Amino acid sequence: MFKIAQSESFPNIPSDDADRQQVDSSYLDQFCDTDRWFGDLTTGMFRLGKTGASMHRLDSEECGLLALLKAYQHEDRLHILKLLEKASSAPSKFCFGTNITDENGHHQPMICVGESTGTSGEASGVIMGSFIFPRFHISATEQST
Repeated sequence: MFKIAQSESFPNIPSDDADRQQVDSSYLDQFCDTDRWFGDLTTGMFRLGKTGASMHRLDSEECGLLALLKAYQHEDRLHILKLLEKASSAPSKFCFGTNITDENGHHQPMICVGESTGTSGEASGVIMGSFIFPRFHISATEQST
């Protein structure tokens, strides 16, 4: 996914190398919202934080995989499903990006990074990660660029 959106605001960009080396999570918060999530591979249930649930337009912070996939762009759903199925079968690290379309037709870019323990033997598997939501939306006309 490669997108650009116009902005009216300009962040406080550090002016020297020493300041740039001290970038922490509060600096990241200037550009995006983040939220951790966890999934139990035995039950297939996912637990999102408030931001993740809200961005995915879910009524609850707990849901199944299909409820998550429903929020993603139609053409990305099968790819993401295959990626998560593969990550569920063996210990893995993964990353994907897509857009979530809201009721007004705006697209919220989303990046997901995570890892899994897989489901080998008798151990119950866990999958977890972070959602990253850049602080802008893309209009339907910008989507095609």
